[in-house]
Amino acid sequence: MKILKKYLTVILTGVMLISTAGCWDMLPGQKSFNPDPDSEKIKGVFLLFGEEISLPCTVADLTSQGFETDYQWDSDGMISMWPGTDLKKSGAPSHFYACIDREWISKLEKNEKVTEDCVIAAIKFQDDSNVTFELNDIEFGIPAEDFVNTFGKPAYEFDYGSQGYGRYYEGNNGCVYRFIFGYEKKLWNIMIATPEYINWEINNLYHG
Repeated sequence: MKILKKYLTVILTGVMLISTAGCWDMLPGQKSFNPDPDSEKIKGVFLLFGEEISLPCTVADLTSQGFETDYQWDSDGMISMWPGTDLKKSGAPSHFYACIDREWISKLEKNEKVTEDCVIAAIKFQDDSNVTFELNDIEFGIPAEDFVNTFGKPAYEFDYGSQGYGRYYEGNNGCVYRFIFGYEKKLWNIMIATPEYINWEINNLYHG
């Protein structure tokens, strides 16, 4: 019986080690955003509903450009925003998410609303958000292969499993773009962020 228990312990230990190794294989190959030296930068100005977006910015910067919000942040540290021309509010047909700078998150109480001076470090939206954007003729639905052929090697890549495959590109505006290609390897999710926010995302495996 003692011998049997010994063998079972060895087997279970082996299984745990294999499982752990498998989990670590899912982690990014780097712990900070260190762009591939052979990667290409995406040039041009990023426009959201015709407005140029520069990051980091404040909520006031965005509202002064005509965007509206209910100032309510969620558990992922985001607020919903929409064009002022939309009559509906959060959940409106046209909307995007403004991601709060991580240092500001620690200053906010759980049910507290953000203020106009709150710093925004990233903006993201997806193909069903009805967002009008402009950046080098990029459009939702473009195949991943065509995207890479057009814009070159990405600065960083990561497999997000069921959500798709992420390709990160530096911009010539000091920001980083994240493009996620999902179903049929077509573009469905876009994020523009500060390098600091990307570092946080990579370290925490956050990819919402």
